Amino acid sequence: MQARANDVYDVGRRVMGLLIGEAEQQITLIEPVILVATDLSPSDTAQLDPAMVKGIILEQGGEYVAFCYFGSLAGYSGRCRS
Repeated sequence: MQARANDVYDVGRRVMGLLIGEAEQQITLIEPVILVATDLSPSDTAQLDPAMVKGIILEQGGEYVAFCYFGSLAGYSGRCRS
């Protein structure tokens, strides 16, 4: 349930930013990378260019983390497990 709460928080954060006119931070990669992060929100995952991200390592999450769902839709392959 905590993973879903984080996803709802991410959506709320994005909506609030749009309502108050806050510019979204963009993820721009200039060379291929292996991305290492504590966690990755659905909105962050949606911004990634699959041609530039060769791998992703997340400290938090498990098989139900948002990346496992949204990452596979964006063309990333890999294993998601606890």
